[in-house]
Amino acid sequence: MALSLETFQGRVRAWSARAAHEVENSEGSIAQDWRGQQRVLGDIASYMEGEGARYTPRELRLRLIEDRESARRVWEATTNEREVAFHAGEVAAYDLVLDVLKEIGLRWS
Repeated sequence: MALSLETFQGRVRAWSARAAHEVENSEGSIAQDWRGQQRVLGDIASYMEGEGARYTPRELRLRLIEDRESARRVWEATTNEREVAFHAGEVAAYDLVLDVLKEIGLRWS
């Protein structure tokens, strides 16, 4: 899959906006899951509009793998149901972005 940096940035912003919409229209643990996704996608979108834009997809993927693993460790250690949902959402958002970056390959198109 060939994507330009600008297209990738747009997709992440759109995913973040969708997660924000779902937070507003959900309740309880489901809303927390979406809130976790929104946080990660919003952070990645902001990062990609700044310092992250200088990275290749491969370099960005390697950096985000570390962030995902940190989120996964917190998720596994959490026992509160709402916090579990929030951290599960974070990991899901990282998984989404990492899968796309893996498909893009070594360079932006």
